[in-house]
Amino acid sequence: MGYSVNGELPDLAGLPDEIEEWAERRSPRTFADYVTLVNSDPSAQGHAESLAEHLRTSLAGIADGGRLLVVSHGGVIELSAVGALGGATAVWGPTLEPLDGVELRLDAPGWKDGIVLRHGRVFPRT
Repeated sequence: MGYSVNGELPDLAGLPDEIEEWAERRSPRTFADYVTLVNSDPSAQGHAESLAEHLRTSLAGIADGGRLLVVSHGGVIELSAVGALGGATAVWGPTLEPLDGVELRLDAPGWKDGIVLRHGRVFPRT
């Protein structure tokens, strides 16, 4: 991707087996599907919040105005975004495709907002 890797976060490399199984059964197609999962399953909610906390902790080590690029797959980014912003992400539409991304903004004391980046198109902040 043209950037050096400064660290790896193994917890962002994949999802727990029960969430992977849910994804295989349900084939989530939208961010709203992930919001529904998190709202209905305490274990999924805990994992989503844990993912968001890993991102927040990683951002804490970056200078003001800095950025953190996280590359992952298989619903990790969607679940992280739901963990950070909750139900506000339900309006973000389809799940991410290759080269799509999410930009989350952090502002004391917590997550401020986010946007979806789809192949270079930017959607409104939530």
